[in-house]
Amino acid sequence: MRRDDAGPRRDGAQRDEVHFEDQGLIARGGQGEVRRVVQNDLTRRVAMKLLQCDGPPDDETTARFFEEARMLGLLEHPNIPPVHEIGIDAAGRPFFTMKLVEGETLESLLRRETFSPGSEDDLIEILGVYLKVCDAVAYAHSRGILHRDLKPDNIMVGTHGQVYVMDWGLGRRFERSASTPPSPDAKLDPLRDEDLGRRRPRGHFEISGTPDYMAPEQARGEIATFDDRTDVFTLGGILYRILTGRAPYVGENSRATLLLAIGADIVDPRAVAATADLPTGLCEIAMTALQKEPSDRYASVQELRAEVDRFLRGTGRFPTASFSTGEVVVREGDPGDKAFIIVKGTCVVSKDLGGRRMVLRNLAAGDVFGEAALFTRRARVATVEATTDVVATIVTRDAITQEFGRNGWVGRLVAALARNFREVDARATRLHLDAERATIAMEVFRSMLAAAASTGAPRPETAWPEIRRRLAAQLERPESEVDELVAGVSGIRVDAARGVVRLAE
Repeated sequence: MRRDDAGPRRDGAQRDEVHFEDQGLIARGGQGEVRRVVQNDLTRRVAMKLLQCDGPPDDETTARFFEEARMLGLLEHPNIPPVHEIGIDAAGRPFFTMKLVEGETLESLLRRETFSPGSEDDLIEILGVYLKVCDAVAYAHSRGILHRDLKPDNIMVGTHGQVYVMDWGLGRRFERSASTPPSPDAKLDPLRDEDLGRRRPRGHFEISGTPDYMAPEQARGEIATFDDRTDVFTLGGILYRILTGRAPYVGENSRATLLLAIGADIVDPRAVAATADLPTGLCEIAMTALQKEPSDRYASVQELRAEVDRFLRGTGRFPTASFSTGEVVVREGDPGDKAFIIVKGTCVVSKDLGGRRMVLRNLAAGDVFGEAALFTRRARVATVEATTDVVATIVTRDAITQEFGRNGWVGRLVAALARNFREVDARATRLHLDAERATIAMEVFRSMLAAAASTGAPRPETAWPEIRRRLAAQLERPESEVDELVAGVSGIRVDAARGVVRLAE
């Protein structure tokens, strides 16, 4: 075999021979095959990709084959395999050699019986691989190149944690969107047709790729519309495969699958794997990337990657909500079923005391409020209002169960905390109510004694409105709640029609 860094030499000249020792087939597909070989002059093992066709390949087929090698040569990234040699073998077949990656495809890792998307450890490990894939694709986009065939079979995971995005044969140039920054390598950025030695496409319609993961515009062959978000879609498809154990589309044959891809009607992962206890946040990330309209997807791979990274760091496991200055986040007396963690902005906590608003405390980023709602269904005891524009993470009981219940000991710990909280809260509530009722009884008796002292005769009743106002201020409760409390005090009854409180017979 001979080396040739520009494909077939037109002047008939020949470079020094490079001898390779064939050690067997690695993979075969389409018009090419990949073999494990030893490059004798450097005594290293490499992967050799050879063009397979009946008879001598024509110039156009050869040129397309070498485009992949040139593309890989221009994409210098830790997660894209480097190209070593390019040339024609003794049988006239074009070839190029690249780094030999020992390991497994992502698809084979996901097929392991031991892998479960419901396992915290398994998910963290696989998402670590996924982030590296995003890094490689984002870098290619910064150089103006789409992959167009991203799928678990085209991702190699090495024996020591190396991750490589393989098979760039369908890669093509595209116009970067404003959300994708250019590569800092100004000399080769953007990549030009002459950098790749390729001809411009003759038309604007081409269907190529794997239908199981295709974006709808790719399934329709509308190559003029391809941009960053076309690969974002297929990356969403890989995330979908991680979560559900299947590709976004499952048809009876390639044609049926292609029709499904055109429609892009994708079932939510939680419906596909209903028993897997999938994390809601990650399912929502996948479905956002898999939106039918490109404008509804993440604008770039960096944006998708950031969301997955947020999920891994814990900040993306729960949804967030925004509140404008002056907006009430929770209102005193309303039922509570969620807690809030302030991400940005400030709030004020206040309580209504008989029509008078008392400020209890101020909250800022990192503060938590409403946490009692995670363990008890008691009504809100105070109002929280945004004093600036606020972004808050929302935590619900269901989310706590889903996110932490996946890990056995954490789930048991959370359940125990909730049980203990409810028990303590119930005891505190009973003690608090008993103390408040005793205060009400004493205040009523004191008023009756005062009335009896002023008139010289005992009276079994006295005016209620004034006593109620004093009690509301003393107990720091609305008057309506004082009415509810006095109803539970033994030996005292309120006659609302007459406006008096009296001793019960």
